[in-house]
Amino acid sequence: MKQIITGIICSLLLIACSKEEPVRQGSTSLLIFHGIAGGNIIRTNFSATPPATFYNLNLVQYGSFFPSTNLYSPVAGTVNINLYHVPDTMPKDEPLISLKPELPEGSMHSLFLAGTTETPEYVLVNDEPLPLPAGDSAMGLRFVNLLQDNIPVSINIATREEGSEVTNLPYKAVTEFKKYDVKMDLADYVFEFRNANTGTVIASYTTAQIANDGKLIPNAWIYKNFAFALVGKINETGTLKPKIAKINYGRVSN
Repeated sequence: MKQIITGIICSLLLIACSKEEPVRQGSTSLLIFHGIAGGNIIRTNFSATPPATFYNLNLVQYGSFFPSTNLYSPVAGTVNINLYHVPDTMPKDEPLISLKPELPEGSMHSLFLAGTTETPEYVLVNDEPLPLPAGDSAMGLRFVNLLQDNIPVSINIATREEGSEVTNLPYKAVTEFKKYDVKMDLADYVFEFRNANTGTVIASYTTAQIANDGKLIPNAWIYKNFAFALVGKINETGTLKPKIAKINYGRVSN
C-alpha cells in the first residue's frame, strides 16, 4: 500500500510540473486570438495544403479565450498557419489569413487577429510572460489594442489619473508584461481603456476577487500572466460593442 501511495504522489507531482511547462520539447507555443470585428468562427489549419474537410478543424471564437481552442503547440521551425472564416467569405479553399513564420523551439508567440473580414490584419508577437515564483504575490498583465476604429487608447486604473498604466497604445500594439500585486488587502483593479484623443472611456475590466485568500477556491490571478485585449468598434452595440477580453497565459516556471 505504501508503494502505491508513493507512486500516486509521484504521478501527481509530475502532472503538476507539466502544467507549469509552457512549451513541449521540439515544439513552439502559439496563442491565436480572434479580434476580427464582425467575424464569426475562425478555423485553423497548420498544413501546407487545404484540408479535405473543414468540419474537423479546430475553431476560434471572436473576442473569447478558451485554452482548448486558442492554444496550439505546432512543431518548431517554419509553421504553416492558415485561417479560414466560417461562413466562408473568400474564394473556395482560400484562407482568410495565411502566413509562414519561423517559430524557434521552446518559444512562445501570440497571433492577434484584427481588422474586418474584408480587410483582415494581424500582429504576431514574441511572448515573455513574467516568472512569478511562490511567495511573489503578484500577476503579470499586458494590454492589446485591436479596436477596429484604428484609434490609440490610454489605460488607467480607475482610482488613478488617466494614462496611469499606458499613455498611448496604437492600433495593433501590444505592451510588455507588467507586474501587479495580488494581495488580500487590495481592492479589485478596474482597468479603463480610453480614447487617447478624447479621454472618453471605451470599455473597462474588473479583476474580480483579486483578494481571494484561496482557502475555499484557488485565487484565479496570483502567479499567472494575462492579456487584456480591447476589441470591437466604437458606438456599436451587440457583438460589435467594444469589450475587453481576458487572455490567460498561465504560470511560467523559473
